[in-house]
Amino acid sequence: MPTEAWDDTPTIPKPEYGSPHLNEIHDRIYKKPHPIIGPVDKAYPRNIGWFPEHTRKQAGTPPSPFKISDLTIKRMTRIFTDRHIGRAFPNCAKNWRSRMYPEKIMSFMKIFKSFDTRLSDATEERQWRKFVQRATNVHNRNPDAPTHTCRLCKIETESMKHLLFCRQTKPLWKAAIKLTTDILKAPRPGSIPLAVAFGQWRAHDADDPLGPEDARAFLRHVFNHFYHDFSNTDLKQSTFEWRITYYSALITFRQAAQRRGQTFKRLFANRRWTNLPAIPPQEELQAFPNVIQCFPGGTSTINPALNAEIDRAKAEAFRQTRST
Repeated sequence: MPTEAWDDTPTIPKPEYGSPHLNEIHDRIYKKPHPIIGPVDKAYPRNIGWFPEHTRKQAGTPPSPFKISDLTIKRMTRIFTDRHIGRAFPNCAKNWRSRMYPEKIMSFMKIFKSFDTRLSDATEERQWRKFVQRATNVHNRNPDAPTHTCRLCKIETESMKHLLFCRQTKPLWKAAIKLTTDILKAPRPGSIPLAVAFGQWRAHDADDPLGPEDARAFLRHVFNHFYHDFSNTDLKQSTFEWRITYYSALITFRQAAQRRGQTFKRLFANRRWTNLPAIPPQEELQAFPNVIQCFPGGTSTINPALNAEIDRAKAEAFRQTRST
């Protein structure tokens, strides 16, 4: 069955006003193309001219129509979210500001845009993102918990803020920051809690308050492993030992760097004998010189200082395991 244009021109023509010549020009510019009618395996809707239902009801200027080809997952997520909450900002921003006072937090829009670095993916950032959005499970959020006392220090109330200041977690955060300054050559952050929680290195009103990308990525690896070990103190009655957590984070951070090197290696191998560029831009190859050195031929090497720190942390973690 052949497809055909569905002529939706009104049976009774609309009256013409003004100059027929101007009307012809107007129709030529603004008239919509005919829809297509035919079997489903041969005909498709027009690409242009679609509106989300709730946007048509908004007052004022009508929204621009969508194209079906423009309806990406990100756009559809925004459309469905707007239907329920409109343009409301996440409550976590206000709640964090009130709880971290007098510490001043940078713009949360910048924090949200910093999600997903080139050395950490969504899985490796999962627990850190939950923490930013105040979705971390701690004792004082659970009304059925037998106690609200911190499971690590056994003294203070266990809250999300407390995880940044607890006497049992401070050595872990200090060790992580020391690596970012000594090996990754990042500047020392103005506040360790803000650096761990939000990746904020400078004053909240600075032009670029975020820390270096590789330093922020490492802290997210650390927090991911921290929450795993922190939770197991309740779930499996295990003992939290920050040296083991630190060593585990170093391992996955190195694996993320090696994964980046393998990406360039595959790119070179797949494109070497084609007309496509086989070598990434120099700024991509040298994006993280203190973590991994990538070369045009697809080879890469991890920073020897990082490997040495992993060996040292492994020895310390092993000694701690034997002593306990």
